[in-house]
Amino acid sequence: MCNSLLAGIDTTADSLMFLVWAVSRLQHKALQRRLIDELRSLPEDELEDGVPKLETLDTLPVLNAVIKETLRLYSPLPASEPRSLGVDRTVDGYGIPAGTTISMSPYSLHRNEEVFKDALTFDPDR
Repeated sequence: MCNSLLAGIDTTADSLMFLVWAVSRLQHKALQRRLIDELRSLPEDELEDGVPKLETLDTLPVLNAVIKETLRLYSPLPASEPRSLGVDRTVDGYGIPAGTTISMSPYSLHRNEEVFKDALTFDPDR
């Protein structure tokens, strides 16, 4: 259990570090302003001790875009993610028998120019 707790702390800390680093860069001053304005515009009833309530967080488009772009470009778990199904499947014309392990790499996928234009650029507006 301790290993799982520490793994969760490490990945969360890594993600937050990359988020703060990416947003704080000089070329993102306009993004900083938009994020600050979005958070400061929240009415008092959507805050708890000055912090947005949990149910409010999903309604913040700039904050959510920044989080998603951070996780895309700086995934805390960039290694492959193996998966298998208990039934036969066909994907893009390829037959995949039940029990076959398929793996993909978020690091490679999220930097693929065919999937993300300017894939190495931090752009929450994509």
